[in-house]
Amino acid sequence: MTNKLETPIKITQQVYNTVTIPLVSIICNTYNHKNFISDAIEGFLIQETTFPVEILIHDDASTDGTTEIVKSYEKKYPDLIKAIYQNKNQRSQGIKPFVKFQHPRAKGKYIALCEGDDYWTAPDKLQKQIDFLEKNRDFSICFHNGQLLENDKICDDPLNIDQPEITTIIDLCKKNFIRTASCVFRNHLFDKLPESYNKSPVGDYFLHLLNAQYGKTKFFSEKMSVYRIHSQGLWSSKTPLQQMVSSTEVYKFLIQHFSGEVQQALLFAYFNLNESIINYYSKDKDRLINEHKSNLNDPYYLIEKCNFSVMLKASALKLIRFIKKHTYLQLRKLI
Repeated sequence: MTNKLETPIKITQQVYNTVTIPLVSIICNTYNHKNFISDAIEGFLIQETTFPVEILIHDDASTDGTTEIVKSYEKKYPDLIKAIYQNKNQRSQGIKPFVKFQHPRAKGKYIALCEGDDYWTAPDKLQKQIDFLEKNRDFSICFHNGQLLENDKICDDPLNIDQPEITTIIDLCKKNFIRTASCVFRNHLFDKLPESYNKSPVGDYFLHLLNAQYGKTKFFSEKMSVYRIHSQGLWSSKTPLQQMVSSTEVYKFLIQHFSGEVQQALLFAYFNLNESIINYYSKDKDRLINEHKSNLNDPYYLIEKCNFSVMLKASALKLIRFIKKHTYLQLRKLI
């Protein structure tokens, strides 16, 4: 059973019996985050709640000393921190730790996410989010504003500028506006993650969309976490163009796993993204359109084979604007 306290206290000071079920499972995946992992764990430990929490850390065979740091925290807080230490890197084998190791062992009614290179800054972060979800059963996800840290400088995160307070899965199809470290969602919305999840070119966005099928999404404007930009970051290390190119592969994958209006919204997001990439490169559009007008009726030639060829950007742009005017079924056939 899950016990609740009358007032919030630090989770490090809470005492429960061995049969107590945590209300929240904090999931933290880490790999070679020696310089960052302490910040992440300290962000968990400062949380003040009225409910029990478990901290589930997965160390994917780090080689830089991350493992030793995690072990030192686990030794100090054995009732809170439960870690898995891999001898061989799982991600390099195509295995997503969240799917195989973390999600199956999460006991909480809710799951809070934070990668080992990000961290939380507000002691009442979890309490605010859980209080909201407990009172609003028609919401499946809540997340909050945050900050960016790059080269030892903190700044506001532009991702959530003008972010609506309440959104739906259709809004989320347009772009992933949820930072991992800000997200809390209901556990057990579905029996298990799809088998295809391991093959997904990105994990969190797919997960958010899966959860968003079961309710609305709430945004808190308070800045309660920090997203770290550094050279080893799986996403932050990419250039803006590389991020856009990677995102096209993500959308192509997601389109195959949803249907109806969700799939249609993903399709239009996919073509909008291609348009952005093309605009990034395009120059002297009229001349290029004339040079390649013979290929305007071949979408695979223009979008797939030549999507990132500078000489064909304008042609592809014209084609995309044309097909976006067509029906959903015609768009569907192009992927």
